[in-house]
Amino acid sequence: MADWKTVVTGVVLEEKPLVYYRWEGTHEAALGQLYGGGGRIVFDDHSLETACGYFYDTNFAMITDGEVTRIKHFGLYRCSVDDIEKMKSPWSDEANALIRHRLATLRGR
Repeated sequence: MADWKTVVTGVVLEEKPLVYYRWEGTHEAALGQLYGGGGRIVFDDHSLETACGYFYDTNFAMITDGEVTRIKHFGLYRCSVDDIEKMKSPWSDEANALIRHRLATLRGR
């Protein structure tokens, strides 16, 4: 279990809209140690259909002991209404086929 709280967010409405955020929180297993991180999402255009970005996190309590900040990159693609309906039954054959198809056709970002 974890408890995350947004500290700050920002939106920049340029040719490629951006969302920035910063968060802090705790992990139940870490006994009160404070974690924090942030991220950036860059949309390809104003349709907000696709985006890429990264987020990062670190354990502030361990940072002086050489704790590593982990950076994770991702791509976002808007689901169709049909995709959403299929995923309402996540263990169905249709959902599994959709997942296999999406993974097989995943575009690099």
